[in-house]
Amino acid sequence: MLNGYRKKYIVKADISNCFPSIYTHSLAWALVGKSEAKNKAGKNHQDEWFNQIDFYTRNLKHGETHGILIGSHASNLISEIILTAVDKTLYENYMYIRNIDDYTCYVETKEQAEEFLIELSTALKQFGLMLNHKKTEILKLPLASTENWVRKLNSFVFLNEDKLSLTEARAYLDIALDLMFHNKENSAILNYAISVLANKKMSKYAKDYFIKTVHHLVLIYPYLGSLLEKKIFHPFSIEVTEIKKIATDLLHLGKAKKLLEAMSYAIYFAIKYNFKIDGNHSASNQKMI
Repeated sequence: MLNGYRKKYIVKADISNCFPSIYTHSLAWALVGKSEAKNKAGKNHQDEWFNQIDFYTRNLKHGETHGILIGSHASNLISEIILTAVDKTLYENYMYIRNIDDYTCYVETKEQAEEFLIELSTALKQFGLMLNHKKTEILKLPLASTENWVRKLNSFVFLNEDKLSLTEARAYLDIALDLMFHNKENSAILNYAISVLANKKMSKYAKDYFIKTVHHLVLIYPYLGSLLEKKIFHPFSIEVTEIKKIATDLLHLGKAKKLLEAMSYAIYFAIKYNFKIDGNHSASNQKMI
């Protein structure tokens, strides 16, 4: 057991495009080792349990070997197969926390911090993954116990808790977006801000502005699709016609930019809320989804 009180530096790192970068064949490498997996590759061994996991994972993206869907619980489980194999090479020598693809490591010296990044990078490359160097940093301890952006958002004073005004809703979201852009586009900031506002009672104008803003933001950051039901549709009793507009925009965006995540949310909403999305969205020239 490593003693945390002696640590003087903290390393923050995450994987570059983790889910889109996962190579499905590397699942077998993580499960049984690269040598055995390669020795048992091909049609003669397609019934091996680890090859079956690879096969069905590929089928999530029409047989493609690169990338898995973002946001689903199944994708989290799939990624854990690889990332726990990476953990196995590191955990005995380093004290760190991993939250999906985000790493926070505590070390005694800056040299150890650099060594951790080298070893983490090497371990990830074994499975075809890379560190996101834009979000990698070494910081000297002590740090504040709460993230600076959390304190800034929590310090915002809502003058009318009974019913939020348009001015307050706009100001709060503006602060959140500004904090996000100054914190390497940390998605947690936007998720946090939306969650806070979703629990507020709003005036009609504030509500309309909030919903339209989130509609706009989800087209910029499709991962926000996971928040729509619990934080927007249900709390604000959104009409199905409005949900259809969001789904339609997500589907068009996904088609134009080849973002399967955006398209999957659109199709899910169409099935869940029982509506059809107009337009031509398939090679067979279907007019409805």
